[in-house]
Amino acid sequence: MNLLLGHFRCRVRTGTPVAISDVTITPRSVSIVIEFSHAVWAWNLPVGIEVERNGIAERIPIVDSTRWILLSLTALALLSGSLGLRRTLRKGVDS
Repeated sequence: MNLLLGHFRCRVRTGTPVAISDVTITPRSVSIVIEFSHAVWAWNLPVGIEVERNGIAERIPIVDSTRWILLSLTALALLSGSLGLRRTLRKGVDS
């Protein structure tokens, strides 16, 4: 799957399969790439592994705790910033 919007790309990547006896494990990740005029920002997120055992394939998701921590901290920063701005604007109106 590829998503291409101007200088923004998002694609699911499949890594090199590793076989150990009758089990084959294939890593999967999502890569997000944003291109600027003189720089490129890329972020790879693990999404899971695909395990094939005795001809039966199973997808096992990987929970990326770092992503959840970053999203939580971002939400907290936006909330506290908007509350601070609201308080500042109210003080200006009350004065």
